[in-house]
Amino acid sequence: MTLPRLLWKPSPNFGGRHGTQPNLVVSHDTEGSYESAITTFLDSRNGNRVSAHYVIREDGQECTQMVELADAAWACCQFNGRSINIEMAGWARKGYGSAEWFAMASVVAYLLHHFQIPAKWARGGVGPGFCSHYDLGRAGGGHSDPTTDPDVWKAFCAMVQDEYDKGDFPASWDPDAGPKPCRLNPPTSVSHVPLPNARGGALDLSTCEGVQKALNALGAKIDVDGVDGPATDQAIKSFQIHSGLSADGVAGPLTRAAILKELSGG
Repeated sequence: MTLPRLLWKPSPNFGGRHGTQPNLVVSHDTEGSYESAITTFLDSRNGNRVSAHYVIREDGQECTQMVELADAAWACCQFNGRSINIEMAGWARKGYGSAEWFAMASVVAYLLHHFQIPAKWARGGVGPGFCSHYDLGRAGGGHSDPTTDPDVWKAFCAMVQDEYDKGDFPASWDPDAGPKPCRLNPPTSVSHVPLPNARGGALDLSTCEGVQKALNALGAKIDVDGVDGPATDQAIKSFQIHSGLSADGVAGPLTRAAILKELSGG
């Protein structure tokens, strides 16, 4: 599988999933250029607070991630909490090039595999799978992207199925332009409590580095570099399993509270 080059530009427009695991991948279009969509999703003014997890460039060769997968993008109203949202740059009336459709199909298939979501068309957003924004109707905001043409959509579904069936998924798909921070949910009071460690220093769980140091203090053996990666994700999952939490690899408020309790001997 070939995925686009991935960049990371965090949008301020997102919310928590509140324990809900994503089970729906939604395809959108930007009705604008790649650059303008990124600018819009970076805008935090009250009248323009929208976002998506990913935006794919018109040529299909580059993609920008703007919201962590652990968080909900503000993209499809009532479906935000359970969905992962991907935008194709361009306009529906002009259509999209084959390279961009292929990139979208590859990204959708990868995310279905990553989250163990069935590779099926979830018509109307019912059940797990993937769908278009148009599928979601009024509950999804009443949009018609990326297409209302049933033949175009069926051809895209076939592309997704083909990419999924190949099974040659990369182990990870990480941004290659600048370090991506550890996947922390919006800060809470618990994350900002400095934790004394055995050597008299402090561990701040609001940072990726602090989480890595805390996990090492509890027996993990991972590099403390302040950058999220497979080893850190696995260490978080192992701690979550040990603590009876949902093993999603995300250092969210419940996980940080459990780390705090464990370190304090509670």
